[in-house]
Amino acid sequence: MNHQHQSVGDRTYLRVGAGSAVLGVVAALVQTALDPSYSDDPTKAIQQASLSHFLTLSRILDMTSFLLLLVGVVAITKVLSAGRGASWARVAGPCSPYRLLPARSRR
Repeated sequence: MNHQHQSVGDRTYLRVGAGSAVLGVVAALVQTALDPSYSDDPTKAIQQASLSHFLTLSRILDMTSFLLLLVGVVAITKVLSAGRGASWARVAGPCSPYRLLPARSRR
């Protein structure tokens, strides 16, 4: 019974992770499309940026896409480290942001 309940939780983590990763990619693509191009001259670029609100939107989308991708990586790493993909999680372990979580929240 506990094993079945745990796999439902794993599926939930996978869904959240996959959804976050997909939304992160979409947000990154939108941010890339909206990213304004500025002059190579720093003075002109600063003047153009100060007159535009697109730069703020672009940076917010950039931050949002990074955070969504991070949530996706953490969720997928958590699920893989407990199941049949544990060996893959061990290989990627040193690079995983999941390792930054306290040990008791990893259970």
